[in-house]
Amino acid sequence: MTRSRRMTTIVGLAERQHEEAARQLARSQQLLEQCETQLTEMKQCRIDYAAQLLANSGKVRTAAELQSLRVFIQQLDVAIQQLEHQFTERHEASQRMLNQWLKSRNKSNALTDIKIRYQNAEEKITEHREQFEADELSQRKNSD
Repeated sequence: MTRSRRMTTIVGLAERQHEEAARQLARSQQLLEQCETQLTEMKQCRIDYAAQLLANSGKVRTAAELQSLRVFIQQLDVAIQQLEHQFTERHEASQRMLNQWLKSRNKSNALTDIKIRYQNAEEKITEHREQFEADELSQRKNSD
C-alpha cells in the first residue's frame, strides 16, 4: 500500500473529526444565541415593570401592591444575573468549540496537503520509471 493510500484513511478520519467539531460549534452557537435572546427579553421585561412602578407611583395603590411589584422586580434582577452568568459560560464554551473547530480544520488541511505531496511524489516516481523503461526498451531495439 502506498503512503498516499494510507494517508487517505487518516485524512478521512481527520475530516470526520472536523465535521463533528463543526456540528458541536454550531450547537454551541445556537445555545448562546438562545441565551442571549432570553437575556434581552428578561431585561426588557424588567425595564417595563420598573417603568410601570414609576408611572403608577403617583396613582393610589396599596402598599401591598407596590411591595409585590418591587419583589417581582427583585426576582427579575436575580433571574437576569443567572442568565448573564449562563450567557458567560455559554460564550466561553462557544469559544472553546471554535478553537477546537479551528484546530481540527488545520489538522485536516495539513493532512490533506501531505497526502497530495505523497501523491505527487508517487506520480513522479511512476513517470520516471515509465520513462526509464521506455528508454531501456528503445536502447534494446537500437542495439539489436
